[in-house]
Amino acid sequence: MHNVTLSIKQVLKAALKALGLEIYGDEENEMKMVICIKIPNGVDDATFREGLLKHYGIEIAGSFGDLQGKIWRIGIMGYAVEKQNILTFLSVFSLYLAQQGVT
Repeated sequence: MHNVTLSIKQVLKAALKALGLEIYGDEENEMKMVICIKIPNGVDDATFREGLLKHYGIEIAGSFGDLQGKIWRIGIMGYAVEKQNILTFLSVFSLYLAQQGVT
């Protein structure tokens, strides 16, 4: 499962970059089961996450401390690494970003 998670992580990171999002941190020190992305300019962290959960049932985590309101944390473990769930997440996440004016 470890290698599957790494492959899914690589695919998901590439897709997020293709959406114009910036991965936070360096690969040497990143957590294996989490992808951190910088929150796009003009997007309110809490409002976006609340809307994504309320309207689509998808939950991503914010951060805390100095990074609060600056990055999102996307978990890639358990059922989240199933192909259909990754595809659903990317479809909904990209749609919701566009609805919020992120291009």
